Amino acid sequence: MGYLSELNELNEDNLIIAMKYGSAVASITVEGFGTESIMDVEKEEVERRFSILSGGPGRI
Repeated sequence: MGYLSELNELNEDNLIIAMKYGSAVASITVEGFGTESIMDVEKEEVERRFSILSGGPGRI
């Protein structure tokens, strides 16, 4: 939702990108107990995971 709130246009491509960002953040959240893993995350880590979800290096 944060990604979408910064945009002027709501379309299918932007929704897909927003869902990938949401998945990247969710993958960090489920790695720890409660909020411990998300509290210290850096933007670079979210971007790294987003890149993997988008077909970048590291994708299986």
